[in-house]
Amino acid sequence: MAIAATTLNAALETSGLSFLVGAIALQLPIGWFGDKWDRVRLVVCLAAAAAFLTVMGTKGGFP
Repeated sequence: MAIAATTLNAALETSGLSFLVGAIALQLPIGWFGDKWDRVRLVVCLAAAAAFLTVMGTKGGFP
């Protein structure tokens, strides 16, 4: 039981780390687009992209 808990905890930490790295890497480009575009339009586009990627990820659409 302890090995499974350790493995699960490591998987959660890894997923959290990848989320953090992605947020840091995308902060500058999204900020730049926020300065150039209407912010409402940008938020709608980002929400649509996030929804699309979520659906593709849950249906196994990614290679």
